[in-house]
Amino acid sequence: VFLFPLHKVLNFITVIMKLPKAVVKVSPDERVFRGETVTLTCDIQRAGDIQWTYSWFKDGSVIRDVTERLYSITSVSDRAEYSCRGERSDSQRSDTSAAVTLTVSGVSTLTVSPDERVFRGERVTLTFDIQGAGDIQWTYNWFKYGLVIRDVTERLYSITSVSDRAEYSCRGERSDSQRSDTSAAVTLTVSDLKPKPELTSDPAGAALTGNTVTLICHMNPATGWDFYWYKHTLNSETKTQTNSYRVKIDSVSAGGQYWCRAGRGKPVYYTQYSDALWVNANPSAQTHGGFYMQDGANKRISVLM
Repeated sequence: VFLFPLHKVLNFITVIMKLPKAVVKVSPDERVFRGETVTLTCDIQRAGDIQWTYSWFKDGSVIRDVTERLYSITSVSDRAEYSCRGERSDSQRSDTSAAVTLTVSGVSTLTVSPDERVFRGERVTLTFDIQGAGDIQWTYNWFKYGLVIRDVTERLYSITSVSDRAEYSCRGERSDSQRSDTSAAVTLTVSDLKPKPELTSDPAGAALTGNTVTLICHMNPATGWDFYWYKHTLNSETKTQTNSYRVKIDSVSAGGQYWCRAGRGKPVYYTQYSDALWVNANPSAQTHGGFYMQDGANKRISVLM
């Protein structure tokens, strides 16, 4: 009688009893777009010609009524981990595969420039962005109140002269016919009145020569504007990106009328001019506080010498 060493017998039994290995394959890729169709395939090594049924798992929980080797997700919507396991007709099982993670891109955002609150006649640009869009060719469908806007297929949609309140949304479509989700709608609110800023000064009232007066051009909404400043005449213009402008009161000539207005966009949409603010360099010998006087729409600051 020939006897095998015990360790060889145990190794042989281990090989015989080792479970077949299951592997999940993903098509087209583990990085997918929202709404895309994804096919998962459960491959079992050394499966042979025996009949298998399959169990699929999402984040560790069994997916009911899915027992085929191929599992198609017709409209993927969220990030998840998938794994599978096979069972033979003789009740023997494979091991459970390593999980594959589907990472879902395609979340879309719609932004508005210069603002969702706009003025009649202003130019507005809507921009549609798709997370993880990559280098794939996209075309775009734009919607106004849910109805498609014909002949607009670019990522940027410019309304050259906005006239009415409306809701806009957008959706992207790839060259392989896969789509992004439709963005949340943005609402353009259109004001008929051309805005008029208010011009004030800090400090208000008197200012001594040698000091500085800060002019402030108040706008609502306050963001997204450039500001234009005028002294003595509307033909003299200084542009700033902030709504404040410092005036050095170093002589009588620093006094006079000042105006401001705001502008934004390309081409620039200008507001009305503010009412005039008078900065008055007063050569009198007064030694007590100056005066602040408003005459109609014009505001006057007295500067003591």
